Amino acid sequence: MMRVVWSPRALEDASSALAFIDQERPHNALLVRERVSKSIALLTSSQYGQPGPVAGTFKVFVHKTSHFLVYRFAGKDTLEIVAFIHAARDWTAIDWERQP
Repeated sequence: MMRVVWSPRALEDASSALAFIDQERPHNALLVRERVSKSIALLTSSQYGQPGPVAGTFKVFVHKTSHFLVYRFAGKDTLEIVAFIHAARDWTAIDWERQP
């Protein structure tokens, strides 16, 4: 079974986004959490996605949300979630070297 780990950046991204959604629509925040979990489960069983913003990464749209997961494989048994990003965000303005 593939192990899933979240980078500090991804945890911060997801936490901030979900807190924002939760303020206005708590039920939607729960739905986004569920859809992220389903997307990750799919990634661990059948890797898919488009090339990501940094060499060695991939991005996948989280179904029925406005967010992407950026991920990479850390060895053959670990999937690392690198970032959780809103689709409207300017990906070129992101400092991919920054860690929170």
